[in-house]
Amino acid sequence: MNEDLKAELEAMREEDQAIRKEAWPIIQEHGTESPAYIEIRDRGRAIDARNLARLIEVIETHGWPGQSLVGEEAAGGAFLILQHADVDVQKKYLPLAREAAAAGEMRPADLALLEDRILLHDGKPQRYGSQFVRDAEGNAELWPIEDESHVDERRASVGLQPLADYLERVGLGHLRPRADSNE
Repeated sequence: MNEDLKAELEAMREEDQAIRKEAWPIIQEHGTESPAYIEIRDRGRAIDARNLARLIEVIETHGWPGQSLVGEEAAGGAFLILQHADVDVQKKYLPLAREAAAAGEMRPADLALLEDRILLHDGKPQRYGSQFVRDAEGNAELWPIEDESHVDERRASVGLQPLADYLERVGLGHLRPRADSNE
């Protein structure tokens, strides 16, 4: 285990999540067009860019920083950094993420979230129901789900809880699939 890299990725994970936790109440209270949110969004983008540049250095040196190299929490931090990167970067590293998941170095659930994020960016229905979008007022809307009647089976196959439980846990139990979902 690379203890220094583990500590670095864990710190990057904490920073990634802290800015998002800070943004959430601002979105709910003021929406995504508010000056308060725009300031947080800009700080978050700077954090994301810095973390991504470092993650790319790590990948070039070590390959995917998987669980055997840095432990589960730090490997999860690497996933979050990639999850919050530009879609072109996500697509570039998707094959590496798939290899890592197949080798037990990345949680299958993390790979599922990454795949859903890429599908959303491509305007396609997601497979696992992990992604939602926001309108200008900050209201969440679940992105369409491919073959929605079987989403909980797919979620279970990668270690994700049922969709309704997930939505309830994150405070979005009121959400339902968009009208254009391809059921």
